[in-house]
Amino acid sequence: MESAAILGALDQDIAAEILPSTSTAIDSDEEALKISVIDVVADMIVTYGCRDVLSWCRSAAGDSDNGR
Repeated sequence: MESAAILGALDQDIAAEILPSTSTAIDSDEEALKISVIDVVADMIVTYGCRDVLSWCRSAAGDSDNGR
């Protein structure tokens, strides 16, 4: 997860692709993974801004709804 966040910080398209996997990882029972996800999302917010990150979350949620 951390290496994906580094790549996401370098490229906005990668960041937008990584974000949907964070919602799955946050549901994990592993505390270390949850902390890692929080760090990744916080880094993305700092790098790209809250509005972009929220937009990507909404887009990802819309994509998963369309696949059903």
